[in-house]
Amino acid sequence: MSGRVDSLRSTMKLRAFIAISTLAFAGNVFADGEYGHVHDHQPRHGGLVFEVNDLALEVVANPSRIQIHVREHGQPTDISRASATLTLLAGGHRQDVGLKPVGSGLEATGSFRVGGGTKAILVLALPGRPVASTRFGFN
Repeated sequence: MSGRVDSLRSTMKLRAFIAISTLAFAGNVFADGEYGHVHDHQPRHGGLVFEVNDLALEVVANPSRIQIHVREHGQPTDISRASATLTLLAGGHRQDVGLKPVGSGLEATGSFRVGGGTKAILVLALPGRPVASTRFGFN
C-alpha cells in the first residue's frame, strides 16, 4: 500500500510541476507582446508620458498653457468629446484646471504653477471608456 501511495504522490507532484511550468512559460510569452499592444512612451510633443488604461497620455505644460495628447496603441485617439481635469498642488496652493478639446489634444490657457516640486493629478474622461487618472510631479 505504501508503494501505491508514494507512486500517487509522485504523479501528483509531476502534474503540479508541469502545470506550474506551463503557466510560468505562458506568462513570459505574453508579457512582452501582450497581443500586439504597443508601449509607446516616447514624448512626441516634449512632455511627460504616462500609460493609463492602455492610453499613453502626454502632458505638455508651461506657465501659460497646458496640453494633453492622448494615444492608444501608438495612434492618436478621438478626443472631440473628451474632458480632463488637472489638479495642481504647489506651495500649499491648489488649482483645478479644466481642459477642453482643441485640435488634436486637450488644452487650457491661463496662469499655472507647473514648476519644480508641483504635484499633479490628471483625470481624463473619454466616452465609452473607463475614467483614466494618474498622479505625477513636475521636476
